[in-house]
Amino acid sequence: MWVERRMGLETCRRVARGAMVLAGCLVFACSATIRRPADGEPVPEGHFHWPADGRISSLFGPRGNANHDGIDIAAAEGTPVHCAAQGVVLYSGVLRGYGRTVIVGHGYGLSSVYAHNREVFVRTGARVRRGSVIASVGSTGRVTGPNLHFEIRRENVALDPLQYLPSRAPAVIAGKRPLTMGG
Repeated sequence: MWVERRMGLETCRRVARGAMVLAGCLVFACSATIRRPADGEPVPEGHFHWPADGRISSLFGPRGNANHDGIDIAAAEGTPVHCAAQGVVLYSGVLRGYGRTVIVGHGYGLSSVYAHNREVFVRTGARVRRGSVIASVGSTGRVTGPNLHFEIRRENVALDPLQYLPSRAPAVIAGKRPLTMGG
């Protein structure tokens, strides 16, 4: 078992192989084996695609007294949420703070998280393809308006999704000027 802490607060705990606690809730306990990457092993180019059309309203990294583990993509309620890469649905349900959430395992130790959904269209254990509609943008959980909270994790450690998604012009930082990104 290991525990990840950010600014003294527990953010993630691995309690057993294939099981993880995220936002204080057991997220998944699966028997699927997802290959562990070698140290420094790159993610295959083109592995991830944009999960939704919309404006990036919040970036990965420090936010107030906490850390924001993903990006928020502001979009109209009901906008389709697409799976960013092929994989297996590890979790489909409700998580405190995240609302209706889908977590997909992609191999290479990678998983993606899609939160605040209005509706979820996949079940735990389902195989999904890149581009498949897995949910619709909503405002469930702790949000100020409809958006998709999107995370990429490697070995359960949150990574900056913008480092894994194809770049889109203009490449400016949200907060300085809104970004419009498409999937």
